[in-house]
Amino acid sequence: MECAKKVILATNRFSLEKQDWEGLQQPRIREYLTKAVKDIPAAKLYFSYDYPWWRSSPVYSDYMISDSPLRQTYDFGTSKSNPQKSVLQAMYTDSDIPYWDELFTRGYVNEPHGHFVLMGKEFEQVAHKYLAEIYKIPVENIPQPTKAAAYLWENYPYGGAWQIWMPGFIWPSVERQMTKLSVNDDVFVVSNAFNARSFSYWSNAALQAVELAMPYFGLKPK
Repeated sequence: MECAKKVILATNRFSLEKQDWEGLQQPRIREYLTKAVKDIPAAKLYFSYDYPWWRSSPVYSDYMISDSPLRQTYDFGTSKSNPQKSVLQAMYTDSDIPYWDELFTRGYVNEPHGHFVLMGKEFEQVAHKYLAEIYKIPVENIPQPTKAAAYLWENYPYGGAWQIWMPGFIWPSVERQMTKLSVNDDVFVVSNAFNARSFSYWSNAALQAVELAMPYFGLKPK
């Protein structure tokens, strides 16, 4: 049986919480792992259509922000290889998740991994109602989508789309301790969740987490 000299856990906070390893069960580590940051759920919804109907809107913009449960809507454009396929990211939100979660449970088809879901008729109808309000177009003028798919980052295996810091914790101390979990074991966490140098929801936070572990491998960040 071979054993690794050093182990890198490049994963999210939720999966670390579920790992059965004594280093992650240390009282201080456990406190940081479960209380220092909080998972934030988020959701996305995509529709594809035979033509970009939303561009006929009197208030058209390729990026729309609304106070509806859709929150953010993006024009993803028309396929260059197939002009009859246009994609609208109808929703990107980190609020109203319980609202959408309820619709997720009604008549959807899971992909093999059980997370990316093909939406049912009711989900489509609700989304179209809000899209009609956003684009100032009668809902009956919105065609049926050729495809509809959505993703909800809430439960297993992610726990959330990103994390926010909770009060009462010294961020650099948490960051340092969570980068190298044990004095005796060379086990390292490379995760944007505990990065004190940048917001965890930006991709550069993940790169900075890599830089934190580099000195333990004899490497220097540029």
